[in-house]
Amino acid sequence: DYKRSEIQEQINQTNEELNIVNEDLTENLRQIEKLDFNIKSNEETISDLNNEISKIKEEVSKATKELENATIEYVKQKQLLDERLVEIYESGETNYLEIVLGSKSISDFFAAYYLISELTSYDIELLEFVESKKNEIEQNKFKIDEQKKNLDNQKRNLSKKEIALSNTRVL
Repeated sequence: DYKRSEIQEQINQTNEELNIVNEDLTENLRQIEKLDFNIKSNEETISDLNNEISKIKEEVSKATKELENATIEYVKQKQLLDERLVEIYESGETNYLEIVLGSKSISDFFAAYYLISELTSYDIELLEFVESKKNEIEQNKFKIDEQKKNLDNQKRNLSKKEIALSNTRVL
């Protein structure tokens, strides 16, 4: 009977140790599941960040192209404006009133008046166009700068997530 009780005691002790091992195993499995979840979550976040970075790069590329086009157009129109201003300066003080009043007939008067008003309108439109292009260029530069800052932030976030994922995998 003593042997039996000793064997039963060993069985009970072994069962207790087995229960402890099972509890540890269960806890370890829970931790592994949690780590797997964190890995998958980080991988999804990294994928989202990569997509966002690609999108921002496309936007920066598009905005840069728009900036280049606007700059080319601005340079052309600015050159026209400069040439027009040189012509006005070189022609000296042309008094529009003298041109209109120097007309020999009423048809000359209206033709001169029409020509002067067209030149003036053209000059004003050209000036406004050059100014608007200049503003557009400044806005595009600002937009590109903001997008580049956003891109840098996304890259930093991506780097942090990749480090977190790497650290999680090491565990």
